[in-house]
Amino acid sequence: MGARVLDAETRRLYEASISQTAIPNLDGLLNFILENINICTDKPGMLDKTSKKVKNVRSGKSSFATTSSPKSSKCLCCQHDHMLYRCFVFKRKPVLDRRKFVTDKSLCFICLASGHTANKCTTTYTCKKCEGRHNTMLHLPTESADTSEKSGNAIVHTEKTSQKPTGSSASFSGNLSAETTVVLGTAVIRVQDDAGLLHPIRVLLDNGSQVSAMTLSCATKLGLKRHKNRNDVYALSQQLITRLKGVTQCEFIPSLSEYPRFNVTNVVVISQITSLMPSQPLPNAVRRRYGHLHLADPKFDCPGPIDMLIGCDVYPMLLFSKAEIINCPGLPSAMHTHLGWVINGPLQDVTPSSSTLLTITSTPPVEDMLQQFWTVEEPGSPAIKTTEDELCEDWFKKTVSRDLTGRFVVALPFRTRINLPTEVKSPDTGSVKLGSSRTMALNRLYNLERRLMKDPELYSAYKQFMNEYLSLGHMQPASIPGKYFIPHHAVAKRNNGKLKIRVVFDASAKTSTGYSLNDCLVTGPKLQLDISDVLLRSRFHRYLFVADIEKMYRQINICEEDRVYQHILWRDTPNEEVREFQLCTITYGVSAAPFLAIRCLH
Repeated sequence: MGARVLDAETRRLYEASISQTAIPNLDGLLNFILENINICTDKPGMLDKTSKKVKNVRSGKSSFATTSSPKSSKCLCCQHDHMLYRCFVFKRKPVLDRRKFVTDKSLCFICLASGHTANKCTTTYTCKKCEGRHNTMLHLPTESADTSEKSGNAIVHTEKTSQKPTGSSASFSGNLSAETTVVLGTAVIRVQDDAGLLHPIRVLLDNGSQVSAMTLSCATKLGLKRHKNRNDVYALSQQLITRLKGVTQCEFIPSLSEYPRFNVTNVVVISQITSLMPSQPLPNAVRRRYGHLHLADPKFDCPGPIDMLIGCDVYPMLLFSKAEIINCPGLPSAMHTHLGWVINGPLQDVTPSSSTLLTITSTPPVEDMLQQFWTVEEPGSPAIKTTEDELCEDWFKKTVSRDLTGRFVVALPFRTRINLPTEVKSPDTGSVKLGSSRTMALNRLYNLERRLMKDPELYSAYKQFMNEYLSLGHMQPASIPGKYFIPHHAVAKRNNGKLKIRVVFDASAKTSTGYSLNDCLVTGPKLQLDISDVLLRSRFHRYLFVADIEKMYRQINICEEDRVYQHILWRDTPNEEVREFQLCTITYGVSAAPFLAIRCLH
């Protein structure tokens, strides 16, 4: 009697499922109905009468595609008029036979329909037993959630953890199972900025990504030009990444050597690539095993931010022709690359970590808040000078003088000078740590010229600045060889079509000994006031006088003995011979310049 209330198709399936000799009972009927309910709920995306009605009512594009089912509803297994997921002949087959049947018929592993594969299936349903991207009837007992996640994606790196993720990862990481974590390979490289300078950044090596990516903050720091992205980029499960910040290109070298040089022409710029890598500190056993190698990332076992992702467009070029890999049971492997030894692979028995968040809200008394208000309004007291500051002050008093025109003449405060009770005209002891720097400055000049040749307007403005520097007497042709060469580059900004240029002198450039001019100088005490202190102190006076000293640093001369430490290389055109000049005034970019200039003003 219970079977009479079933529709004709379901009743026919029920009669086909029962044995010809057994007597039907109510329990068997209920089990049949529940089993069919589970199958039907797995497939709400198949075309039935209800979905056809909805499709007719709603016009235009739909966010839930139903084009994965064939127009005919004839079963491919028994040739009857029902869908494959309702076929009892198919359900009686072992799981391996079902998977083989789906593979042979080129059916989708998720919805069991023809016309597309699992990586292009638009349904969002997963296996009810393991939450993997396959149909429940194709589930293997030993199958885990990561079985069908291995489809081709644009930027995907998955980290296995023994607990739930502790931080967000901008849809680039996934939570998997087991007592194993997968260590992803990281490295430290040196990327060239728009001025030709090299900056160390931390990268993630991912040969499963079809493109390379860089964070927006890193691209901005390097000053790389970005262009509009004309291609779509997809992440895990074909999820479209919509908030792209453009495409750029960069050039980098290993952190351990000057070659080889890699050029990446298509780097996608996004806000965030992933969370900290690794997600938790690795055991000390990994460091003890591989600590003797020249590691591509010296801090591979400490969680840290990722600035760039190197995808498969560059990854093969990082490998040697003969791969050299060190394996250790229970620990990640070490792979030798042009960047150094990269640590990656599964790590067994990682102790789960936990984090506790405690939020406390405290409201201070009104009296304390009022007291704090008056404290903030009170002008700050002068900073306490250190011993080095006092020595620098004494050195300034000994060496400062005025020339015939009334201009101040100061000497550079070398550490070796101010710490010795010597006279001003004593033998030079300031360059004991400085090595050769001419080759470095010459290479920087060549890089600058290549950049300027690409922008004629910038080149013209740069030459105008250098000619003005020379005509004002702030720079002179050098008569003796220099002891330190300061490289220089341009910082340009366009506003309303007008180009503004600022020439930066890099006195922090290292010499052959690893020391720079700024390393050998004392910065001196901080003499300039904060703007808040200036505004507060201005209330003590009835009248205020505001003035701007034009080219303030360049109004103060450097003594002739110290100008050998302020030599630069320059030529108007690449066809001319490189000339050597000396900077005669205080140079911005030198660490002691603010102290010397403001001390003269006082």
